[in-house]
Amino acid sequence: MEKPQNTFLTFMQAFERLHFENNINQSTLKYEKYREVFLPN
Repeated sequence: MEKPQNTFLTFMQAFERLHFENNINQSTLKYEKYREVFLPN
């Protein structure tokens, strides 16, 4: 019983990390767009 739960926890941690990195990427993209519009260089 111990092993499946451990695998599940590992999966959840990997999923959370993926979700977190995806959010960072989206925030970066939004920031880039914002810079293009409001801070043209």
